[in-house]
Amino acid sequence: GKGGGIYCVKTAVPTITNCIITNCDASPSAAFGGVGGAGGVGGNFGDGSPGNPGGISGEYDGGGVYFVIEYTNTISDTEISWNFAQDNGGGLYCGNDSLLEFTNCEIFNNDVNVGSGGGVWYGNGGTLKFDNCTVNQNQVPGSGRGGGLYGGFNGAPLTGTNVIINNSTFDGNLSQYGGGIYLDSTVLTISEGSVISDNRAGNDGGGICLVDTDFTIDDSVITDNMAEFGGGAYWADSIADINNCTINSNDATGTLGSAGAGLYCDCLLYTSPSPRDLSTSRMPSSA
Repeated sequence: GKGGGIYCVKTAVPTITNCIITNCDASPSAAFGGVGGAGGVGGNFGDGSPGNPGGISGEYDGGGVYFVIEYTNTISDTEISWNFAQDNGGGLYCGNDSLLEFTNCEIFNNDVNVGSGGGVWYGNGGTLKFDNCTVNQNQVPGSGRGGGLYGGFNGAPLTGTNVIINNSTFDGNLSQYGGGIYLDSTVLTISEGSVISDNRAGNDGGGICLVDTDFTIDDSVITDNMAEFGGGAYWADSIADINNCTINSNDATGTLGSAGAGLYCDCLLYTSPSPRDLSTSRMPSSA
């Protein structure tokens, strides 16, 4: 069911450091869940005994790790790789109103089948932070969103949510919308030499796709990404502030009148210096 490797309720705050969470499965075919926090669904009850068969709840989220709601912790020096979820959060799923920080982590080669968030799925409210991390080669098939990172809750916006990305790389991720990152109604800050590169989206936002979001990017790079609209990044109804960044070698290609190789903006945009490849007046397609 939920949490192919680790399942935690909000009262369980394990220390996750210097770990490898790999080849875990949250799907109907998974025989058992992973390690449970306070007796998680499909997990165990803290005494080493197996829990209920995986998939018993009928929801299959968090291939590697599942945090329910209001979870507060730092995951450090940890690899989350080659995990699979039937629905959302191939690598990790984190519920609403959480305070979660990744430090010196690698999140790669995680997948979902029909949902969103190949690497990480994050809910509504709270703060999510990546510091000196790599989020690479995660993917979402079909019409899903956020190959590397998805932020939202069943289509609801992330009201009051902050996402902070410092000195981190999102590379080689794939989805239909927001190949690297997809966020709705939040505050996103990317800084300190972060790199958004070589991500792919079948429709909008190869590197980044943002809706109703305040976005600041400083001293970072958006390069070699591809989508039909907004190869590097796609913004709708957002405020974007771009400072001292490199935006180059991105591509907009497709069959529906592609546009905005670097940036595709339907928003207020403040830049220093000004990037190239700006297009406007296209709202994101529903997925």
